[in-house]
Amino acid sequence: MSGTVRAADPSGGPVAGARVVVLDAITGVAVKSTTTAPDGTYRIGRLSILRDVKVRATAAGFLPAFNGGAATFADAPRIQLVLAITGGVFTENLTMTRHPRGAAVAGQVLRWMDPYGHETVVVFDAATGKPLKSTTTDSEGNYRIGGRTTRSNRRSMIDTIPRIATASARAASTSVRK
Repeated sequence: MSGTVRAADPSGGPVAGARVVVLDAITGVAVKSTTTAPDGTYRIGRLSILRDVKVRATAAGFLPAFNGGAATFADAPRIQLVLAITGGVFTENLTMTRHPRGAAVAGQVLRWMDPYGHETVVVFDAATGKPLKSTTTDSEGNYRIGGRTTRSNRRSMIDTIPRIATASARAASTSVRK
């Protein structure tokens, strides 16, 4: 499998140093990976033709990109590697969107579909696992975290830490016995 990773901006320039991973289409487990060259090209050889795969590219400053122009693993179409039987080389080009500057994350923490206030919401750097910024929900469970605290524009994920919810759920499950 080979291809080119490019930026989705008007320049369409190559994304050097992007990590390209071939994933099992069913389990999502990484099968093989490589890094793009300065011209954005990559090549991954010796893939098993007995499985369907999906392809993901990640790079600092960009949102993750999947084959077929998809934004998520679930939306990416399966690639059937049967072409390798005939000696063909499968080409999959990927286009990456730059991280928006000044992005914010907002939402509401719920417990049993009811607002859950005064909980901590933390944004972690998905590449390193380090916390970037946190806030506490208001009494209605609402939160907003604007911007990031590091210069890195790496992809981030949200993790809520429901301290009281866990303790309450344990207490409720142990106190109700028949």
